[in-house]
Amino acid sequence: MKRKLKIIDEIVKLHPSLGIDKGWSYYTGGMKDSGDWYLRKMLDVPIEELKLFLDNVNQKTTTFENTEISKVEINGITFIMRKSLAEQINELRNKTEKEFIKSIFKCRNN
Repeated sequence: MKRKLKIIDEIVKLHPSLGIDKGWSYYTGGMKDSGDWYLRKMLDVPIEELKLFLDNVNQKTTTFENTEISKVEINGITFIMRKSLAEQINELRNKTEKEFIKSIFKCRNN
C-alpha cells in the first residue's frame, strides 16, 4: 500500500488535465483553470496501471522538455514556446506584413 501511495503522490503533482481520460481527475480550462484529482478512484486501481500511467506521462514530458524553445515578441509581450511554433508564427507574420504592404501600394495606385 505504501508503494501505491508513493505513486499516487507523484501523479497528483501533475496537472489534473492528464487524468481526465482515465477518470482520475476533473479539469476545466479557460480564464480560470480549476481541477483536482480523485484520490479514491486511484486507490481502487491496480498499482501496475498507476505505474504505467506515470511512466507514459513522464515519457511525454521528457520529450517535450527536450524540444528547443524560442522567444517571440508580439505587441511588446514576450512569449516562450517551442521553436517550431515560433517559426510558424514568424512565417505568418512575414506573410501578413507582405500582404499588407501590397494592399497599401494597390490603394495608392488607384
